[in-house]
Amino acid sequence: LMRMAIASPGNDFRLGACEAPPAIISTYLGTDMTEYLLAFMNGSLSKYEPGKKTIDIGIPEVLPFQVPAEDRNRTSPFPYGGCRFEFRAVGSAQNVSMVNTVLNTICAEKFAEFADKVEAGQDPAAIARDALRQHWKVIFNGNNYDEGNQQMLTDKGLW
Repeated sequence: LMRMAIASPGNDFRLGACEAPPAIISTYLGTDMTEYLLAFMNGSLSKYEPGKKTIDIGIPEVLPFQVPAEDRNRTSPFPYGGCRFEFRAVGSAQNVSMVNTVLNTICAEKFAEFADKVEAGQDPAAIARDALRQHWKVIFNGNNYDEGNQQMLTDKGLW
């Protein structure tokens, strides 16, 4: 559905070229989040504590400040940037209202499914672990521009 929401002749030409992410929809999580979720899937209930780095621009009037240490991975159509996801596959001339409606509808449907299971007495952590295992194939932290990686993602069933 997300791929359909961004489809247009110009955007379909742009995806995978012109410094845009490829048309294959995968998610970049980065090292911190990936390691946390892998540990969670294996039974850990530890708190997520992402790495941070300090930026000092060398101007006395601007104090050093901390930012998430994760790279945004500009080759991913849907990267996690340390405190948010960024959907980069939308074309610059596109109105994002349709894309946001589709994305929010997908999220709302999944949250409703999770809530129904929790209200039926299932363990919330078990529900989350099952969802992660079922959909882990969309996680890809590598270079999405690499044609070999694009073929590998296609072989995994992503498009």
